[in-house]
Amino acid sequence: MPCEIARLDATTLSGEHVVNEDGLFQFGHSKDDPSLAQVKVMMSALDPLGMPLATHVVSGEQADDGLYIPVFEQARARLPVGVLWVGDCKMGAVATRAHIHHHHHDYLMPLARTGQVPNLLAQWLVELRSAEHPLERVTLLKADGAIRRQLTGYAISRVVEDKTPTGYPVCWREQVFLIHSDTHHRQQQQGLEKRLKTATTKLLKLTPPVGRGR
Repeated sequence: MPCEIARLDATTLSGEHVVNEDGLFQFGHSKDDPSLAQVKVMMSALDPLGMPLATHVVSGEQADDGLYIPVFEQARARLPVGVLWVGDCKMGAVATRAHIHHHHHDYLMPLARTGQVPNLLAQWLVELRSAEHPLERVTLLKADGAIRRQLTGYAISRVVEDKTPTGYPVCWREQVFLIHSDTHHRQQQQGLEKRLKTATTKLLKLTPPVGRGR
């Protein structure tokens, strides 16, 4: 079986459950319905097979950030070094990246636009454009070899320093990809137009129709 890429991700299962202090079902951050109690499942799986490597079930109030390293530790025991671990932006915590690098693995995830990231992004773009750095093109292919999407952007590298959860200092160089996706841009634009249309409709409902004395 291919063991080059593995994915780490969490999901929640919610429903009408009795909540008690020691139970798995608890109230927590939910993208579905915050009024329902939920249980959280953290999983690692081989890509593209989707074969589960490790599964952790925890109570629903726990944050995702602290769940990546335990499930990574359980899964990596079954895999060779040099695996690419793919996850969402919550996997991008510096401590998690340092832990994965410390064990001679690679990672790929979007950087959350929090903290200094927005300022760094603006700074990088200004520096790359002023230096007339050439745009690179990335082609994403389907399973049959057909082109699925084409992206353009820049690739830079930076030095990162942090400590593993056990306190071991780690220093490494990571790549940062600044990518522009036409599809993502269109989705953002359509989403903005939809929200503006909804807001306009609600605002107009607050104003009575024009009539005698109004």
